[in-house]
Amino acid sequence: MNSLSLIVENIKADTQLKEVECDGILIPIYGHLICTGESHRMIVYFVDRQHTFLPSKYIEEHKLAVKFVSHKEMDGYFMLTKIKEPVYAYLNTVHPELNCLSVNEPVRETYYQLAH
Repeated sequence: MNSLSLIVENIKADTQLKEVECDGILIPIYGHLICTGESHRMIVYFVDRQHTFLPSKYIEEHKLAVKFVSHKEMDGYFMLTKIKEPVYAYLNTVHPELNCLSVNEPVRETYYQLAH
């Protein structure tokens, strides 16, 4: 799989302050959002400014995408749990920095052309 667009079937939000381990480093988080669909998961961790530069990941063997976002964007992401429209996840194994959630039509890889 290089990329996949799917409908999110379940969204769980958590606002507890915790720490998660990423590449051997403990990172404080302000909460997280877990989206699941078609046996894939995407976790968005809400972090302080110094950790927003952590790279997004896609772990193919676990069908898991991980994204680090500023805690200031948490409310916008949590609105996804309340809307009545479908939410789509776009997952990319080659360019995980493109992993995202959308309420629009399914995102297609052709919309994201990286300059080389």
